[in-house]
Amino acid sequence: MPSEGGWPILGVSDHGCRTLEVAMTGTPHVVSDVMTQTVLALRHGAAFKDIVKALQRWQVSAAPVLDDDGRVVGVVSEADLLHKEEARTAAPAGHGQGRSGPDSPESASVTAAALMTTPAITVRPEAPLPEAARTMARHGVKRLPVVDADGLLQGVVSRADLLKVFLRGDEDIAEEIRRQILPHLFPDSAEPVRVLVRDGVVTLTGRVPDTALIPVAVGWVRGVDGVVAVECALGGSAPPPGPRPRSSRRRARPAPPGPCAPAPGRKRWIMTGANPGRMTCGPFWHWRRNPLRRHSDVVEAWVVLAVWTVTVVGGLLAGWWAGATVDHAFAERRAALHVVSAELTENAKNGTPVVVGYDAGKVWVTVRWTALDGSAHTGLAKAVPTATAGSRLPVWVDRGERVAAPPTSGSETALDSVAAAALVAPLAATAVWGAGRVLRSRLMRRRLAEWDAEWQRIGPQWRNFSGGKG
Repeated sequence: MPSEGGWPILGVSDHGCRTLEVAMTGTPHVVSDVMTQTVLALRHGAAFKDIVKALQRWQVSAAPVLDDDGRVVGVVSEADLLHKEEARTAAPAGHGQGRSGPDSPESASVTAAALMTTPAITVRPEAPLPEAARTMARHGVKRLPVVDADGLLQGVVSRADLLKVFLRGDEDIAEEIRRQILPHLFPDSAEPVRVLVRDGVVTLTGRVPDTALIPVAVGWVRGVDGVVAVECALGGSAPPPGPRPRSSRRRARPAPPGPCAPAPGRKRWIMTGANPGRMTCGPFWHWRRNPLRRHSDVVEAWVVLAVWTVTVVGGLLAGWWAGATVDHAFAERRAALHVVSAELTENAKNGTPVVVGYDAGKVWVTVRWTALDGSAHTGLAKAVPTATAGSRLPVWVDRGERVAAPPTSGSETALDSVAAAALVAPLAATAVWGAGRVLRSRLMRRRLAEWDAEWQRIGPQWRNFSGGKG
């Protein structure tokens, strides 16, 4: 096979497009195990028309661009070509006349170096598969050029390539767990841990001497390539024969029936690849006494309980307080007013009409009354137009003997109190719920940081157990 620039090629076309063949060997643990065998690469001087023909012939949507030394300098995708076409069609009138399109002389003058997206997002051949998946997700790309330490193209890895690990056979997965994980975690187990794999779902059963290592085993098994989920029904070793301590003679409460009920004397957890920290045994698994429970889980459970309690109780109390405040304000105003019998000093037909409000149709007239201390007072009050001078009408006045509006009735006061309570209660509950959501998000970020720190500690041991891969 011919070579150029230190890497093998199948052939170089006249238009600057080349293909690269790489062999796939070994168990899929790193990018070099799953990357595509045949790769289309473009020289940086490849023309627009040649790029379009090459992408169509190889049925790919993007290709890496190489410099003269075979190093990846960028990537040309169909989106880059469409952007060029969009720019051409958006040209001002008078500049876009004549022949255009992929076969036009103008398009032929555009090279891959002018079209490519740079710098190229690449990955190393020895990079773990999860690292490649995170890089794709972070940059929103579907494939990554694979380059060595010198930047030379080695292949291309796509999303479909990363999914090849899930094509491993169940027996292959089970054999790796039996040989590379269980002997290191439970070397002194009285009975062997049974491993059953069906459609990528691993089930662990048996008894182990140290139950504190159960969550570690679950995490390591989940890290095996091809594992979709882990069902763990491991329990502690059986107690020695003889009388049990008095403290252990209390009758255990039977577990509720259902798929999450643990076997007698065992604990059961289920971890899935979608969310490794989430147990499927119900929303209140934080309260269970098992090795998977962390301090952050207990704190989050208490936060959830406190938030819902304060949301419900606090909302009701806030609504009650708002209604009581409104009712108290109306009661104080009612206590500050009293009614007197006033005498009209003029005929009502000579007064000023009231044109707005509920009393429209009445008139303002001058009235006088005698206070409780015997002093005389006058003021303006509302009266019907037919009232005559010398007639009397009730008038509400305050402690300073000034005419005031009548106080609200009992039904009006109750309606205003209920309206205030209905407005304040949901506002207070929403404020508490929002604060709880913010606190839970901070706890979640802290939990993810703890998981990252724990994986930094356990990861090197896992790579040692898996032969330096994974």
